[in-house]
Amino acid sequence: MDLQLFLALNAMTVSALVIAVIFIYRPRDQPGWFGSNLPWVAVNAAVLISGALALMLAPGLAGTLVALIFLPFVAAPVLLFSQSQRMALTGRLPLAARLARGAAILHPTTTNKMHADLTTAISGDDDANAKALSALATTAPREYRPLVLAQLAVTRRDWSEVLAIAGARDPSDTSMKAMEIRALGETGRIEPMVQSYIAGRSALVGPQGLMSKLIVLAFGGRPDGVAALLNKKLAGMDAETKSYWTGLGYLNSGTDTASGERALAKLAAEAKRERTREMSRQHLNAFAASPPQPLPAPTRSSLDLIEHQTLVETSERPLPVLALATTLGLIAVNVAAFLAEIYMGGSEDSEALIGLGALWPPEVFENGEWWRLLTASFLHFGPVHLASNMFVLWVLGRLLEPMLGSLRTLAIYILGALVSSAFVLWLMKAGITEYGLLVGASGAIFALLGAEAMIVLQSWWRDSEHFDRRKLSTLAVMLGLQIVIDLSVPNVSFAAHASGFFAGMVGLLLVPRRRQTTAPANSNSGV
Repeated sequence: MDLQLFLALNAMTVSALVIAVIFIYRPRDQPGWFGSNLPWVAVNAAVLISGALALMLAPGLAGTLVALIFLPFVAAPVLLFSQSQRMALTGRLPLAARLARGAAILHPTTTNKMHADLTTAISGDDDANAKALSALATTAPREYRPLVLAQLAVTRRDWSEVLAIAGARDPSDTSMKAMEIRALGETGRIEPMVQSYIAGRSALVGPQGLMSKLIVLAFGGRPDGVAALLNKKLAGMDAETKSYWTGLGYLNSGTDTASGERALAKLAAEAKRERTREMSRQHLNAFAASPPQPLPAPTRSSLDLIEHQTLVETSERPLPVLALATTLGLIAVNVAAFLAEIYMGGSEDSEALIGLGALWPPEVFENGEWWRLLTASFLHFGPVHLASNMFVLWVLGRLLEPMLGSLRTLAIYILGALVSSAFVLWLMKAGITEYGLLVGASGAIFALLGAEAMIVLQSWWRDSEHFDRRKLSTLAVMLGLQIVIDLSVPNVSFAAHASGFFAGMVGLLLVPRRRQTTAPANSNSGV
């Protein structure tokens, strides 16, 4: 496999997927096919166009030329934006603002610039933030002004105004969902808060999703869930902020409210930030005036499930080696086979590949060597072919094997290898495709992809919810990488991939998942 071709096609595949995702999830209330995301689409389209031109005019430099556009204008802004959100979540707002400005410089879309301006405007104390947000509200583009005004209301702790602004937005606009959830909790409307979180959790991903879950658990009186989040996924928060949310969780628990009163009373007297002292006092006064009332049974059940999922997610430890025995074993066998290829004459030498078990139709039909249907899946054409397949196998194995078990994962992998090889062999025998040498684990790996796709479909059908965007994105990237291999390697087959994919989907139904004993997992952070 040519490295320059592989790099160029990978970058082009990612850019094509970005454009597709933007189109699928584009805001329906904005004009045009891509709305305000048009600049982001344009830069990814530039990657596609430059890649196509480079492959035609300078194939020997195609990967390098595409990387000169892709890395600074696609990869770097995404990384900076993601890190900015993480820093904001842990209260390091000045650093978050600098990272956001860096992303906006490299990719100056309206969204990136607004994120940078908004993060900068809330990086000081309350008075400075209120002034900065008021100024920003007068200069922000019209579609972003409600968001700025809602953030201004959050700074002033005017929760009724937050709800009024959020309620006036189109239901499909989820940009204020986290602030709406916070406002419902602050005003004691716990049942609507839980309903709002459940309705919008498919859009609440990343730091925003973590913060929203923390708010729901704290105002819903689930201190164990709050502690689990703060000790694991939100461990970067400062001690003062952690004490605030922990105290709030106990105060609303209805059982150990004394612990919450002690924690908030200490913050009200000793917290470094005036904001924390003031809000701690407000919650103590509200509790003294009107202690939380028992919640309806459906709301309690929803909170129990959210807390249970949180405890399961945060109790995850590094997987032991035996939990990935099949994945690691398959990678070891593939690597060993590749070393044997090199010893026998080279990983791109046809005679060496046939001697080691590549799928070559004459050997099967004339000599009855049907074992090649399986052995071909452990051979690879060049080091990049091996590395790319093993990377995808590692990603999918870590995802599936702990869920399915080692034997079931191995069964689906072997089924995919056999079905994909048999299907390609049938196409050759029927004269639909020409005879050719076939090697690679792609058919078996596509079976794992098919199994994961079936799990996503089953989850959607069972829960009647929107598809999980993160899982869909992972599947799309893995599919894209494997399609790149189709285009880059001479001895692999798209037919093998497609048949392997469907074999994995069917195989998951024939080889059911082991019974689970736990339920399935499904603003700035400064107080």
